Amino acid sequence: MTSSELRPQRTAGLSANTARTRKRSEIIARDIVRYIIEQQLPEGAVLPNERDMVGTFGVGRVTLREGIRLLETRGVLTLRPGPRGGPIVRRPRPEDFGEALVFILQFSDASFADVMEARQALEPLIARNAASRITTEQLAALKETVTAILDDLENEEVFHQKNWEFHQIIGEASGNVVLSSFIAALRSIGDGRAIGIQYSPVHRKAVALAHQRIVEALERHNPGAAQQEMESHLAEAANYWRRKYPHFLANAVRWV
Repeated sequence: MTSSELRPQRTAGLSANTARTRKRSEIIARDIVRYIIEQQLPEGAVLPNERDMVGTFGVGRVTLREGIRLLETRGVLTLRPGPRGGPIVRRPRPEDFGEALVFILQFSDASFADVMEARQALEPLIARNAASRITTEQLAALKETVTAILDDLENEEVFHQKNWEFHQIIGEASGNVVLSSFIAALRSIGDGRAIGIQYSPVHRKAVALAHQRIVEALERHNPGAAQQEMESHLAEAANYWRRKYPHFLANAVRWV
């Protein structure tokens, strides 16, 4: 790898005054991200060693390390120890966004009711979009999640895993990465299991059957029906939490 290959192109229109107002480590972090994207580096790819990067970017080791550390906290890199270690490319995930979002919500005194209200506004729209874009493979994967829950209603771990996969697949099927990432972050924040909410086998079955109705609407490629079924499903979930865990939705969002 040559120095010219590693050195990223500066964004056109970035004024010198703007660049000077940013910390040097932040600028280097942005350059590294730009390089990863432009080179289409896959997850797990190892970046050049520290000496090469210092020479190429024209910064000191401390500044480079600060930039790399910044990217590590943002979920873009991981650091592998040892002689063959170094910065490793990692693709940021929705749960990383969820951790950042939870701080905003916590300092804004947001409640879990606010999170559920946002889900009820966004997820039906996502289901509507998915109805016209979902693939045969995605439909099959959705059906598998429903079957897995119904076949093992006593297994709470299976229920939570397949419930998460169900909503994740629909988000991906919507074709809108912004909506799917945002709703995945909201689901990670509003995961009731983290604060003790439990589901009986009877309720797990009810959830699976609601999922089944959503799948049937998606399979018919009926946007209106998919939206309506998702609205009903989330309304049932909110009502269940209010009835069984009245304190939950009123609780403030906290980083746990």
